[in-house]
Amino acid sequence: MNTATIPPVRVEPEFRAEVASVLAEGESLSEFVEASVRASVERWRFQAEFIARGLRSREEARRTGDYVAADDVVATLQRKLDAARWLGQETFEDSQVTFRVRLTFEAEADLERLFDFVLDRELAGDGGDL
Repeated sequence: MNTATIPPVRVEPEFRAEVASVLAEGESLSEFVEASVRASVERWRFQAEFIARGLRSREEARRTGDYVAADDVVATLQRKLDAARWLGQETFEDSQVTFRVRLTFEAEADLERLFDFVLDRELAGDGGDL
């Protein structure tokens, strides 16, 4: 398989030293940069897909008039957050946020998937806590 190169990146010596200090044992700087670029590409792709689904969902809701009440979505997310806190996985103080939006069923499902992804990612990280 043919390969291509990614342009070198100029950084301050201090930042390069900081990057080198976080490399895993046996990991090269090139491997770290490649993994970082791949993760960024994936993150941007997920974001673009999420936005596209949201826009499609908005158009479908406008076309059909079929929306999910924001209070229902917020209540579902609050139950998940409360469950995480109950399990002792929450460390930040409670804060009250008030807003009003109208979401479609597809947008609600996207938000739930996003919340589950973030929760799983945070729990899988070092320390396994939020």
